[in-house]
Amino acid sequence: MSNERITAAHYGLYRALLGAYLIVHFLMLLPYAGELFAVGGSVATASLSPFHELLPNPLWLLDEPWVAQALLITGAVCGLAILVGLADRVGALLAALILAWLFQRNPLIANPSLPLLGWLLVLHLFVPVGNFTSLGARWRGSAPDWRLPAHLYLAVWIVLSLSYSHSGWTKLASPSWVDGQTIRLVLENPLARDYWLREWLLATPPWVLQALTWGVLWVELLFAPLALWSRTRPWVWLAMLLAQFGFLTLLNFADLTFPMLLVHLLCFDPAWLRRAEVSDPGVLLFDGDCAFCHASVRLALHEDRHWRLRFAPLQGASAKRLLNGRVMPDDGDSIVLVDEHGQIARKSAAVIGVLLRLGGLWLLPAWLLRSLPRRMADAGYDLVGRWRYRLAGKVSGSCPWRPEYNGRVLP
Repeated sequence: MSNERITAAHYGLYRALLGAYLIVHFLMLLPYAGELFAVGGSVATASLSPFHELLPNPLWLLDEPWVAQALLITGAVCGLAILVGLADRVGALLAALILAWLFQRNPLIANPSLPLLGWLLVLHLFVPVGNFTSLGARWRGSAPDWRLPAHLYLAVWIVLSLSYSHSGWTKLASPSWVDGQTIRLVLENPLARDYWLREWLLATPPWVLQALTWGVLWVELLFAPLALWSRTRPWVWLAMLLAQFGFLTLLNFADLTFPMLLVHLLCFDPAWLRRAEVSDPGVLLFDGDCAFCHASVRLALHEDRHWRLRFAPLQGASAKRLLNGRVMPDDGDSIVLVDEHGQIARKSAAVIGVLLRLGGLWLLPAWLLRSLPRRMADAGYDLVGRWRYRLAGKVSGSCPWRPEYNGRVLP
């Protein structure tokens, strides 16, 4: 495994998506709380569940519809806590318990993603605090070098690898997988989304869907051994990511697929895209009076794993020395990027240069900005530049920087 670990923003994105998913998951079950989890529902009494008394459960004591509804609403609140990063460990533990209680009351809700979702919530209990993307870090303080510990990253990869290979092994007992008919049968299933892509796939020659079925089967079977080799690891990760997106677009059952996509996001290794990064150092000149710019610089300081960037206010002596009278930024030019050769990038080009140096997932918005016409990207930049003081206000005087940033923030 790479020594590079998941950055604070990377994990913050994952955490927010996990929380949002939990909110949707619990609220979508809310209208059916009585039917699924209360007395007289699909499992008429709690004692009929094969997992009865396996775990202390409030639905033993009182399995009225309002109790089930209260649990689902509490689960959604836990999802919100995880999303914003405030009391998120408590939220993760309680959400995992609620999922277990609901499954214990009605095992008919089982799907392959449910144990994985519970495991992700337990994993979050062991993640270090201090991630600057969380609201909790505003009170407790953030860790400037926050990274997901290597042993937790390794644990996620082990779970993903064994899950896929075990899934492939069990599929060998299914005649439709062995015969290559599964994807065709899935597309003919009532759960399939009825739109042009489904019709187009069903109209392809039979061997196409057979090849897709066998391809998914073989990648799942070989996922664990191929994940051990650094050269094949990103390719099997990508192959199954595309397969999961395929299931998401073709099946009206996102609850089955979304947890797997979350694990894929957490397993993404920034080192895979290192060749696309810009390794040359640069100095980012920013508006020292702009609170929004200060927040953006702090974000870049947290995310700059290789210390490729240094920062200086446009009003300071370092900026005057670097610019040497060549550029006079107007009101919309709140950042300027100067590379090691003295070349200057402004507006959207400066933003792209910063993102390329941060690397990892930040390459995705960099590529998106690059794909836009320069005038369009600059117009968006100018809009943010004009609104920057309204977005976060101004800072008076010299805004203090953490001691850890000495040498990275120039006068």
